[in-house]
Amino acid sequence: MDIHNEVPMRAQKLDTQVRQEQIAEAALGVVACRGMKGLSVARVARRIGVVPSAIYRHYGSKDEVLDAVLDLIRDRLLANVAAVCNESGEALDRLRGLLVRHVRLLRENEGIPRIVFSQELHNGDSGRKARMCGTIREYLGQVAKIVREGQQNGEIRSDFPAEVVAMMFLGVIQPAALLWDLSDGDFDVARHAERAWEILEEAVRPIEGAGRAGSAKQKENVMKATDIMREEHRVIQRVLQCLTAATDRAEKDGTLDGDSIRKMIAFLGEFADRCHHGKEEARFFPVARRRGVTCLPGNIDILLAEHEQGRAHLRAMDENLSAAEKDDAEAKTRFCREARQYVRLLTEHIGKEDNCLFPAADRALTAADQEALVRAFEQMEREEMGEGAHERLHALADELCSRWQVTVPAESGHSGCCRHE
Repeated sequence: MDIHNEVPMRAQKLDTQVRQEQIAEAALGVVACRGMKGLSVARVARRIGVVPSAIYRHYGSKDEVLDAVLDLIRDRLLANVAAVCNESGEALDRLRGLLVRHVRLLRENEGIPRIVFSQELHNGDSGRKARMCGTIREYLGQVAKIVREGQQNGEIRSDFPAEVVAMMFLGVIQPAALLWDLSDGDFDVARHAERAWEILEEAVRPIEGAGRAGSAKQKENVMKATDIMREEHRVIQRVLQCLTAATDRAEKDGTLDGDSIRKMIAFLGEFADRCHHGKEEARFFPVARRRGVTCLPGNIDILLAEHEQGRAHLRAMDENLSAAEKDDAEAKTRFCREARQYVRLLTEHIGKEDNCLFPAADRALTAADQEALVRAFEQMEREEMGEGAHERLHALADELCSRWQVTVPAESGHSGCCRHE
C-alpha cells in the first residue's frame, strides 16, 4: 500500500448531500493511505480537489468529518443487508451473499478496518465509541433477523440462538479484517472468508432427517455427557457470581470476607478445575479430538490453555488473600485484579464451550460415545474425587450462594458433577 498515493478527485459543483458523502468518502480514503493520525481537513480537500474552506461549508471541524465517515460506514453496512434481503433464495444463500458483499466493502474501502480497530478513534470520544458499537449491534441484529427467518423455514438449525449465529457470522470476517489491515493487505481475507463460511454453513444447517419432531424427540433423550458439563457450568457460574459480589464489596468499602472467599477458592479449585476441567482433559477432549470436533474461537488447544490460566489466577488469589485481609493495600489490589480476571476468563470460557464446542460435539459424537463418557465421568468421580464429594461440593455452593444472595438458575435441572440417583 503506497501511503502517498492520494489521487485527487476532480472538483465539481454538487448539491449538499452528494458533496457531504463525497467528503466522507475522501476522508475514508485518507485514512486508508495515512491512518487515523494522518486525517486532516486539508488532506480531505486536496483529495477532492477543492480548497479547505469548501469542506468547512459542510462540516465545522475534522471531528464532524469523522462523524460523517461513521455514518457512511453504517449506511453501507445496512445497505448490504437490505440488498440481500431483497434477493430470493434460502436464508443461508442470503447470508453467504452478505458475506461476499461485506468482504468486497472492506477490500474497496481499506480505511474501514483502520477506523473500526483504531484506538485513536475510541479513546478520544466515548460518544463516538458508543456510535460504532451501536452500528455493529444494529448490523448483528439484522443478521440475526435473517437467521430467525431461516430457522422458521427449517433452513437453519433452530436449537442455535439466532444472536449467537449472527455473532459467529461476524466472527468469520472481523479477525480476518484485522489481519488484513495489520499485514497491509497481504492476508487473503476473501479466501479465509470462503473457507470459514463452509464450516459455519455446515454447522448451522439442520441435521438431515431431524425436523421439528426429531428435535422434540432429541430433547426427551437421556442426558448426554455434554448435558452434564453444561449443567456443571451453571453451578460454576453461581459461585463466580459470589466471587464477583465479594470482589465488588472489597473494592467498594475495603471489606474482605476472607473465610467466605477461601471457600470459593476451594470450591473452584476442586469442582471447577479438578472435577469439571479434569473430566474434559482426561475424558471428553480426547474423544472430541478423535471425532474431529473443531470450533473457533473455542478449539481444544485454546481451552486447555485457558484451564492453565485459570489455575494461575486461583493460585494468585490464594497467595494474596491473607495479606489482603490484614489491609495490605497492594495485596488487596492484586487479589481483586486476579479475581476479576479469573471471573472474566471462566465466563468467556464457558460461553465458548456452551455455544460452540458442545453443539459441535453433539453433532459429531455418537450415542455410544456420549454413553461411554457418562460412565467415565461417574467412574472418575468415584475413584478420583471420592465418595461424598458430590454432596459436599454442592452443599458448599449452596452455602456460598445463600451467603451472597445468588439464586439458582431456573433452567438448571441437573446439579450434580455427574448423575447421582
